[in-house]
Amino acid sequence: MGPSYVKFSGTSVSRTILRGLGHIEEVRLERASGVTGELAVCLFDPQTQQWCIYVADSRNGFEQQPVIGACKDGRIEGYAYEPWEGTYIFSRVIWSEITATSFHWEQAFSADGGATWETNWIADFVRSD
Repeated sequence: MGPSYVKFSGTSVSRTILRGLGHIEEVRLERASGVTGELAVCLFDPQTQQWCIYVADSRNGFEQQPVIGACKDGRIEGYAYEPWEGTYIFSRVIWSEITATSFHWEQAFSADGGATWETNWIADFVRSD
């Protein structure tokens, strides 16, 4: 039996900060269980060529561990080591199919040190006017 997904809508508003070395994104997720607000602060380190992404939301508060990742071949892949149900697991996020008006985003968890991944969130973003 495969995973089951819940479809919902949302909006995301982002803006560039620090002359392109970062951006702030505010998200409103409209689920059947209620509205969730999220904030992501993404900061680029020119020396390491990596992004650090810090996230907070109105359900769980501030996530202490940033997602750290880099861009390669038009794809951004980032990882974090974060608490989950009393233990620590790896999480992975991937931004792919990036165009001027859209991108695909996926989140996955790994409880076995990255040997296998379980995708638990998929989102497709499309720019609107």
